[in-house]
Amino acid sequence: MFDLGRTAKSRQAEENEQKTVLTKDGEVDTTITYRKWGYYQVLHDEDGFSVKKLVILPGRTLSDQRHFKRAEHWLVVEGDLTVDLEGPAASQTVEVRAASQTEGTLLIGPKIWHRPHNKTNKNVVVIETWLGNSTEEDIERR
Repeated sequence: MFDLGRTAKSRQAEENEQKTVLTKDGEVDTTITYRKWGYYQVLHDEDGFSVKKLVILPGRTLSDQRHFKRAEHWLVVEGDLTVDLEGPAASQTVEVRAASQTEGTLLIGPKIWHRPHNKTNKNVVVIETWLGNSTEEDIERR
């Protein structure tokens, strides 16, 4: 069934919906931003680095993207994540499993194309740390 009353802008606004979470004292704690693939929550943000929690829904894929002013360190804390990587020298697909003593992390350097997929039937939870002075606008998609 189609909702003909919805415009492309309203669908995009719905996909990018933000929800402010308040503490018991009424202070803003963090913001959750919903996307087609799941959501992210900014846990900490300051000059030089940022920490986010990504929740990728079953069967969903993020956009193929790269950044110019930051590297990203991903720690998979729940589930199994498949990531397509493409750099100037080579391309590869890696499987990143929930954190253990030897697995669970991925370092993505600046200018490396990356596209994460959740090919499972359970949520994947990633803690993403940005290293470098960057913003959400430091992104190129293809």
